[in-house]
Amino acid sequence: MLASYGGRGLVVVAVDLDEAADAGARFLKDTPNEFVHVPDPQGRIAGTYGLTMMPTSVLFDREGHPVYRHDGFLENRTTEYERHIVELLDNRGPATALNLVPAESPRLGVRPWERGVLADPAMALNRDPLEIEFDEHIYFSKEASSGGRGFGGGGCGCN
Repeated sequence: MLASYGGRGLVVVAVDLDEAADAGARFLKDTPNEFVHVPDPQGRIAGTYGLTMMPTSVLFDREGHPVYRHDGFLENRTTEYERHIVELLDNRGPATALNLVPAESPRLGVRPWERGVLADPAMALNRDPLEIEFDEHIYFSKEASSGGRGFGGGGCGCN
């Protein structure tokens, strides 16, 4: 988009929420870019704009008012995203600004852009496959058990 519309005034600002400042710098060194890079490891900008998922794009009109917000990125919506950019460059965007509400404090201390950390297999309570199998065997074999993860009884087989 920047290559197509940069000459018409499009400016892309990428807010980097990575807590490791050098990670963003390494990525930018290896990736050709012409956008403005703003490090924000504390997530202040994301909190101000009420971000709930990554990536989120907020499009501003020429007066600096936020008028479009795209939560996530869907390949089948690129035409819509481009249409919004063109409208704003042509001064045909919405007449009213979005009401962006600052994000609430996360309940468990996990910010939306950190959820990927919790999905990492290293965060699993029990990662050892052998230990999982032992637990399954024990639960399945006990008298009158529910059968591990299944519904059948265990032990003597009387049910």
